[in-house]
Amino acid sequence: MRVFDRTFSIADKLGNITLIIALFGIFFATVAGEVSRQKHVSLLRCLGMSGRELIVMGGLQLFVFGAIAIVIAMPLGLTLASLVVDIVIKQSFGWTLELKFNPADYMFSIATTMIALMIAGAIPVFRMIRKTPMKILRDAL
Repeated sequence: MRVFDRTFSIADKLGNITLIIALFGIFFATVAGEVSRQKHVSLLRCLGMSGRELIVMGGLQLFVFGAIAIVIAMPLGLTLASLVVDIVIKQSFGWTLELKFNPADYMFSIATTMIALMIAGAIPVFRMIRKTPMKILRDAL
C-alpha cells in the first residue's frame, strides 16, 4: 500500500509541474502574440489612442480569449479524465478510481492562468507607452 500511495503522491507532483510548464507556455505564447501585433497597436497609438485605452483594449481582448479557452478546456478536461478513469483504467487494470471535483484547485488554476495572461499582455504595451507614437511605429515596421 505504501508503494501505491507513493505512486499517487508522485503523480500529484507531476501534475503541479505540468501546471507550471503550462503557465510558462501561456505566458510566452501571449508575449510572442502581443509582440507580433505591435505594428497594429502602434498604428492605433499613432491615430490617437491613449496608453490607458490600449491597455484596456488589450486586457479585455486577452480576458475574453482566456475566458473562452477556460469555458472550452474545463469541461473537455473533466470529460477526458472521466473517460480515462471509467474506460482506460478499468479495461487495463480491472479497477477504477473515484473522481473528485475540487473547485478550489480549479479556481486556483483559472486565477493563475488569467494572471499570467494579463501580465504577458501588459508587458509589451507598457514598453510601447513609454515611447513616442512615431518611434513605436518606426520600430514596428
